Amino acid sequence: MCLKNAKGKKKLKEKEVKIELPEETYTLINWHEDGLPGVGVLNSSLKDFEHQYIFSWHLTVVIYFEELIENGMPSIEEREIVDPFGDKLEKDIKAGGNALFLIRET
Repeated sequence: MCLKNAKGKKKLKEKEVKIELPEETYTLINWHEDGLPGVGVLNSSLKDFEHQYIFSWHLTVVIYFEELIENGMPSIEEREIVDPFGDKLEKDIKAGGNALFLIRET
């Protein structure tokens, strides 16, 4: 497909790339920031994924918890609500193969 400028002349030619998405493998990471623990699940299969440039945009969803336990992490009750929501959100965003899971962190 060719795009045309205002004068009807060819301007750009779309490139089509066919890729095979890597099977997701996960690495658990732990850290401390501002005296609080952090836990993340990282899709480590993307480290050597040669088509990273195609997925250069990142979507970040931030959810603020109200019920934190003593170490600053969310309560079990809030995790029981948010974890299924996060799983569904991830599934819906990845539908169609136009997105990849990078990391989920708390």
